[in-house]
Amino acid sequence: MKSPFAIAALIVPALIVGFGFIYAIRGPIPPSGDWGGITIFLRAGISMGIAAIVAIVFCGVSFARREPVCEVSLIAALPSVLYLGWIGLNIVEVRLSKANSVALQAHYTTFHQQLKDDPSVALSLHWEEIWDYRRGVIIDSFRDSSVPFSLDQLRNLYSNHPSIRDYLFAHEACDSDFIASHFEEARALSFHLSYERLASIGRNKNTPLNLLEEIASSKDIPVGAVHPAQYTLEKMRREQDATSNGVKPPN
Repeated sequence: MKSPFAIAALIVPALIVGFGFIYAIRGPIPPSGDWGGITIFLRAGISMGIAAIVAIVFCGVSFARREPVCEVSLIAALPSVLYLGWIGLNIVEVRLSKANSVALQAHYTTFHQQLKDDPSVALSLHWEEIWDYRRGVIIDSFRDSSVPFSLDQLRNLYSNHPSIRDYLFAHEACDSDFIASHFEEARALSFHLSYERLASIGRNKNTPLNLLEEIASSKDIPVGAVHPAQYTLEKMRREQDATSNGVKPPN
């Protein structure tokens, strides 16, 4: 045989892939289980990666030896290069995504701490023009009692920043009068635009009891608003029972 490595570049990778797929399907399942068939895909991918490396190595040796039909090995080598390149790009993408996630979390934490130290920072920003991590922070802060917004600050945000007003009713600084004055508007919006404002009202324990019960028992309000109200009522009942039994309710 005058071109053993060229032929091997075709045959050996095919055998590796074949045996790899057989093992992927018929091999033992890990004790932790095979969630979503991930084990099969992982084994198959590894076998294809090994086959690709072998094909490229044999192709290189074939060309180095100047075998008569070394060009034949390119049939296996070129797809192998593309496959390994695709794997490499995915690895780079995952690492970049992880790095971005870490950086984003750092920015999130920093801005969240700024709001905790001085909630008035939120009043100085133009929220209708902000669509980065800060929007996520401000929305989350309305459900975080450690961010000490005052009622006046929340009123200011409601009046001047319509793009975030749906979420601010969840903050405990909203008193019952402020919530009740916007209840009907929130209820109407839940039917044709967004139920988020009504859901925020349902999350707030300062919402008048009759309004919480109205949301929680409704058959026509979207469930996305009903469930928070039901949860708030259940939590209030548990706290009341704990207090009646002389037990300090959990935070």
